[in-house]
Amino acid sequence: MLRRFILVVVTVASLTVTQQNRATVTEDVRDPSGAVAPAIKVQVTNTETNAAYESETNEAGQYRAPNLPIGTYKLTFRTCTVVTGESL
Repeated sequence: MLRRFILVVVTVASLTVTQQNRATVTEDVRDPSGAVAPAIKVQVTNTETNAAYESETNEAGQYRAPNLPIGTYKLTFRTCTVVTGESL
């Protein structure tokens, strides 16, 4: 069994800021062919505090990270595809 990690492309990002110095990140995640990417693990990490928030894309390839403190964030996307077959 061979596992491959697939990098996905983030196509749309939006940041909504509320009056409490909090924000929500919402995005549509697509694979390199442009198809929606469901079940992608998303980690949103504050670059100053290293506080990490977890999310996952839904069947439409969308995820939401609500109520984040205002700051700079690093986004990490992960998925695992299992490929079965014989080794050559």
